[in-house]
Amino acid sequence: MARVRILGRRRRDAGGSPPPTVGSAPHSACYAPSIQLYFQPDGDVRACCHNFNHSLGNVAEQRLREIWDGAAAESLRTALAADDYSLGCRGCEAQVAIEGRATSIPARFDVHAGHLTDDPASRRWPRLAEFNLSNACNLQCIQCNGDLSSSIRAKREGRAPLPKPYGDQFFEDLAEFLPHLTRAQFAGGEPFMAPENYRVWELLAEVAPTCEVVVVTNATQWNRRVEDILERVPMSFAFSIDGITKETYEAVRVDADFEETFANVERYRDYAARVGTQVAMNHCLMVQNHHEFADYLLWADQRGIPVNVSVVRQPGHCSIARLPVAELREVLARLEAQDPVVRPQLTLNAHVWERELARIRDWAEAGAVVDDPTSEFGGAAYNVMSFRRSGSGPHDEQAARADLLPLAHDGVVHELTIGPDDRVSASSPSLVVLLGDEADQLVGGSVQGLQGLSTATFGTMLDHEVLHQDDDRIDAVVTYRHAVLRLTTLALRNEQGWADEAKILLAVQQLDRPVPAQR
Repeated sequence: MARVRILGRRRRDAGGSPPPTVGSAPHSACYAPSIQLYFQPDGDVRACCHNFNHSLGNVAEQRLREIWDGAAAESLRTALAADDYSLGCRGCEAQVAIEGRATSIPARFDVHAGHLTDDPASRRWPRLAEFNLSNACNLQCIQCNGDLSSSIRAKREGRAPLPKPYGDQFFEDLAEFLPHLTRAQFAGGEPFMAPENYRVWELLAEVAPTCEVVVVTNATQWNRRVEDILERVPMSFAFSIDGITKETYEAVRVDADFEETFANVERYRDYAARVGTQVAMNHCLMVQNHHEFADYLLWADQRGIPVNVSVVRQPGHCSIARLPVAELREVLARLEAQDPVVRPQLTLNAHVWERELARIRDWAEAGAVVDDPTSEFGGAAYNVMSFRRSGSGPHDEQAARADLLPLAHDGVVHELTIGPDDRVSASSPSLVVLLGDEADQLVGGSVQGLQGLSTATFGTMLDHEVLHQDDDRIDAVVTYRHAVLRLTTLALRNEQGWADEAKILLAVQQLDRPVPAQR
């Protein structure tokens, strides 16, 4: 069947049209790399939370000034000034094309860029910083992963703890940057569980007492240490809460207690009212909670709390945008059926309701062609594993097997086939022999299940090293307590370069104890 080119409507400000005029700032598709530093738990520094593919540097290897003034940062600034989204910004390019720039992620940075000019000195110091200095967290939210939650990393994935890259040198360097910040946001992990954040807050109290501080918190923490720092640093809060009933909230935010969390929300609200700061709600609108979206907004509206909605694209089973078209339209129909009752009751969050319905309508329209590799929606917004679905040519599975076979201590290369939503669609019989009967249950579930079975079989993961990575293939060596595995992940491309699936090929290179026959 022939593929159809994109049919969805394009908004008037979509595509390559310029952003709104911001003071004297020269044009850029996005000002983030000129005004913001975004710190990740592994020490990596990015321009924003949506660019995962273009690192500006790592604090374990470079000083902070080197990172901000470095070639990687400058190349991203130069590319975006020419409306070139190729350095890790394709997702925003697709969002602008489908939904329009006015409600896009890049538009959020416009208001902070008025100080920029053609003089490079105007961007000597960032104005914004987002600190994700630790993955310390007490919850195992279903849309999260072990890079952002220590609980998931230990309990669900069985991986060794992340190293702690933020040492004394980093905090010494940071002290020079802090007085120039107008806004500092702290996320994680759960920020109030991370000692690194308390070090930054102490510095802010000393050198940047007027900087706006916002903490994105799951609202599970309230203790004497929290109370003490709140008295030293005035803070605003964004509560990450993904359900308004006990059943939905605790199903999404695993290990949380509904009553305790909402009691803490009231404590934080009382504090904010006393010191004159702000509160908001952050909501991941997902397959698992969209049925409560109207009630969530009404609850927040009644308390005068604005709501920010995060679009979830990963993991696939949580993403409304990645639903089959028929199911996506059912979600839209259910929300639209509530509209005549809900809209008149909303004031503060009326625009949130209207925006998200409009967004889902756009998805439903564009969703008819998400299998078109030539469309912005299909080609850029949807991945198979970490691979873009559109590429340059067919894969070479035979060569990958030939590379792995000599490394397999038992002469066997095992395999898993993964679909577009990162769900396992097939596995080799040999994998059951290797990992036990539970491997049969991987089919139909998330590929994340492979990690749990691997740690159950081989012990805690101690190291994961990527040996090679390109647009179609990733080679890695994974070290567990009792085994060393070699993995090759392939994008399964057809002759036209289109991938609907990926394949993981696995060889056990070293094993220092027998694999149990059953668990």
